[in-house]
Amino acid sequence: FAQDQDIAMSAETECQKILANITLSAATGAINMFITNPLDSLRIRWQVLPNIGSTSANLSVISFAREIVAAEGAWRGLWAPGLAPNCLGCACSVGVRLGFYPAIRDALCPPDGIDGIAHRSSAMFASGLVAGAAGYAAAAPFFLVKTRLQALGKEASRLGAAMGELSQLQRQHGMIGLWRGAPVLVARGAVLSASQTVAYDVTKAACRSRGLLAEGPLLHACASIVAAVSLTTAVIPLDVVLTRYQTASAAEVSGGALGCAMHVLRQQGPLGFTRGWWTLFARMAPSSFFTFMIYEQLRQLFGLQYLK
Repeated sequence: FAQDQDIAMSAETECQKILANITLSAATGAINMFITNPLDSLRIRWQVLPNIGSTSANLSVISFAREIVAAEGAWRGLWAPGLAPNCLGCACSVGVRLGFYPAIRDALCPPDGIDGIAHRSSAMFASGLVAGAAGYAAAAPFFLVKTRLQALGKEASRLGAAMGELSQLQRQHGMIGLWRGAPVLVARGAVLSASQTVAYDVTKAACRSRGLLAEGPLLHACASIVAAVSLTTAVIPLDVVLTRYQTASAAEVSGGALGCAMHVLRQQGPLGFTRGWWTLFARMAPSSFFTFMIYEQLRQLFGLQYLK
């Protein structure tokens, strides 16, 4: 009986840890996106330029950003568009993907086991893939709305724009329309989460085991940048297709995500799928940095200790 009580208490404690980790992860996602939304807006607007035939398509990313700020202002042109749905979407997706990641990883490969780094890395990748897919599936409507608003620029900075866009999508396409592009988004989210978490986790483990860096903010910062390079390279083709699909005309949408991908291939060639790598990295590097720095410090602050 005493043993059963111990098992029950242990299970309850573990559930409390998971719930606390989900809450801290959701807070991390919202805070991070509030900081980095201008970079996300710039990435979206840069990627849709070829689709709308704008003369600004010939500008560099930096020149394009300057043009937006000069014409629309930093707040209305880059920061405000899609801010609310982006924060909600990231709270949801990060809350799930980082919230459940440690529990799934440790269930697949216990940290005190005798498995080698290859098995441990496989567990990290699988955990990131599953948790990432679940998180982005739940957050898909928020990300659809934020992408459409960001593509509009300053027109989407007005109060109530997000609710208006959400209502319009629901009226035109029904509830299922809120998950427009969700298969690509979920695939992108799963690949993003897996490539980011495994790079971050493996970098931390390698640095600790080799005595290069001790556990702490410096190690977290270095690992987060490695994670940003990894995830940017992994998701940029899916990111290009997703952005084009979610902002495409009705005629282009009829061909589905594959049709949009073929359109990119015909119009820009294979390199079209890398368009925006630097803007995505510029968006993901600070995002990855802030995500893990905030996440790790919140875990430490609330007694969960650093991610091991």
